[in-house]
Amino acid sequence: MNQEQLFKNRNADQDSEKKAVEWMESNNLSYVRYGLDALKSGLPIWNIPQFVRSAPDYIIFTNAVMAKDKKPMFLEFKSFYKSIKLKTRDLEEYIVWGRSMPLYILFYDIQNNAFSLNKLDSIVKSMFSNLCKMGHYPESADNTYYFIEKEWLVNFK
Repeated sequence: MNQEQLFKNRNADQDSEKKAVEWMESNNLSYVRYGLDALKSGLPIWNIPQFVRSAPDYIIFTNAVMAKDKKPMFLEFKSFYKSIKLKTRDLEEYIVWGRSMPLYILFYDIQNNAFSLNKLDSIVKSMFSNLCKMGHYPESADNTYYFIEKEWLVNFK
């Protein structure tokens, strides 16, 4: 089984990343691109330490939507089609990143063209209070993820 090909198939369509930018702009958020965006580079990004690879996608500067103090926050963007999967190793690193600044995850439901913004702490709390199920990607039993139930997240809009 070709591990690289399976990964590329899952990550072939990055058009949904544009949706994150549209969402931030429609919510009048100032932002900068932060995390690694090298899927099409052809370089061996798997050799980069996991912590660096899991850096949040953006730093946003809040407005009244989330806070009144205009502090910077991390924003990770996750799109999904039918089920929400959050890699266990990414979650571990997001928790570390969240110690520096608050970390939010913006989920994008491709089927319904809907967004849900959630603070990482709230997601983790929901995952463990609901006994979150786990799975793994086909290329490796070590590449595990949590199934996040859509009902655990803030209303999709």
